[in-house]
Amino acid sequence: MLEIKGEIHDRYTLEFKIGYSCNPEENDVNDFFMDSWMFIPDALYINSSTYPKESFYRDVRTLVRLITPEFTLEQIGDPECLPLSRLSKWCGRMAEECREKADSVSESRKKPAKPKGNDAILSIPDFSFKDIAANLSGRKQETETGRKLTKTEKMYEHQIKMFCSIVRSAIRDEAKRIGKQASSEECGTLVEDLTAKAEKIVNAYRQILSSTGLAASDSEQRRWFDLGDEYLCRIIDTNMFRLMEKIKEQEPPECSRIIRPLEEYISRSMEYEREHGYLLPGDSGDVRRNRNFLYRAGQLKKYIESDLYILVHQRSNTFVLQQILFMIAAGLSMVFATVVSFSFQKTFGNFTMPLFIALVVSYMFKDRFKELLRYWFATKLGSKLYDYKIKLAMGDEPIGWSKIGCDFVGESKLPSEVRHLRGRVSALEAGNCALRESVLIFRQRLSLFGKKLGRLSHYPLHGVNEILRVNLREFLRRMDSSHVPVFSQDENGELHTVQAEKVYYIHFIMRFRYNGTESFRRFRVCLHRRGATNIEEW
Repeated sequence: MLEIKGEIHDRYTLEFKIGYSCNPEENDVNDFFMDSWMFIPDALYINSSTYPKESFYRDVRTLVRLITPEFTLEQIGDPECLPLSRLSKWCGRMAEECREKADSVSESRKKPAKPKGNDAILSIPDFSFKDIAANLSGRKQETETGRKLTKTEKMYEHQIKMFCSIVRSAIRDEAKRIGKQASSEECGTLVEDLTAKAEKIVNAYRQILSSTGLAASDSEQRRWFDLGDEYLCRIIDTNMFRLMEKIKEQEPPECSRIIRPLEEYISRSMEYEREHGYLLPGDSGDVRRNRNFLYRAGQLKKYIESDLYILVHQRSNTFVLQQILFMIAAGLSMVFATVVSFSFQKTFGNFTMPLFIALVVSYMFKDRFKELLRYWFATKLGSKLYDYKIKLAMGDEPIGWSKIGCDFVGESKLPSEVRHLRGRVSALEAGNCALRESVLIFRQRLSLFGKKLGRLSHYPLHGVNEILRVNLREFLRRMDSSHVPVFSQDENGELHTVQAEKVYYIHFIMRFRYNGTESFRRFRVCLHRRGATNIEEW
């Protein structure tokens, strides 16, 4: 199954989030196909001559990550459910390992050091906890964060990241669901229920410290737990604040009563963050603090979600084939030159002027013939092949691969369904007078190894999300001014000048194919000289 969501990431970047869902138990290999046609106004001067493939791939960035396992807030707060139970289990093992290492440190401190020469004295080596942990694990500690982790440490850190990622997904979806019902009578009850569930989850997370004994530890492992705690505060507060703003926009009856639980929860959470030294934003004038807060929030997000991102290794998909075809082109051109040379030599003999002229002319034609064949192979065959192949892996375990390619195509070569979906909305737009469009197609094929994907984690994994970001700066280069003066007449009949916004529209039509099914989606992006203004699905 394929799902897609389009949004504006920032002024100059579009973001499409594409979900590839599969059942690991049904198919060992799941093949997905997606073709995206971009209809670009001719006025932007984006075509095969001005916008080569290299420029397109420079402006497109693809991130692939696992789909976050889905759990409800009620399930997450249940100690018997998978997220909290596995987190508690591995926190307990981590606490036990820390205690064993601490006992080993105590034992080593009791043993006297061996004297070195006549002037040697008894001394106790000053080892840090991290040094002992690294030595006992039998692995060299290279840097403070660069040492190799034990199996328990890896699983412990992984469970913290997965728990926080699952909470992020669940709290986001629940807040969006409540936001859509902001004007309903049940909104107040739903908000109270949301804050109660969030309170239960964070309390259950923090109680693990005392129940497992990690609270007494002042180690790197404890700091990982604190990072998870800070992330939970950050992500829950952010979603509750957005929900509060959404409810205010709807202006439901008794709005202040409805949002009061959200305000109280955020206030309690921020007080907790201050007590534990977590960085919080300041007022609008505190530029340095706000900058540091935003930077840390970004780094914390990347750290927590790092276990969901898939490593990608991209290489050319047609390099070997291109070299073979170029060799064939060179061979055919050499055959042509040799045939001409032998024919004239047989007719006019050796060391004659006609043979000399024939050799020169055949060499000229041979060189052009070779370049013509190279061009044909590169363009005609290249348009039917993918440009790059991308290997997808989690660590050393391959879970699939992807192929991508792009080309400019004429409207006459578009599938009939695409031409129908692009149908012009007005008689003026349907005309041919200076309203031509360049059509760029971006082709993708994704294959997922379902069984290998299912074996990656104890959590249920149903596929991957591809985040496709398209930078639009090249599209804005030749646009006119974003505002143009026009004259207007007011209610009193007086004429005056007003500023009208000049915009351009880029249309996206996407075709998805999976397991014998086919579906289409349409998006329209509104642009002006300063960037993208909005994106809407038709």
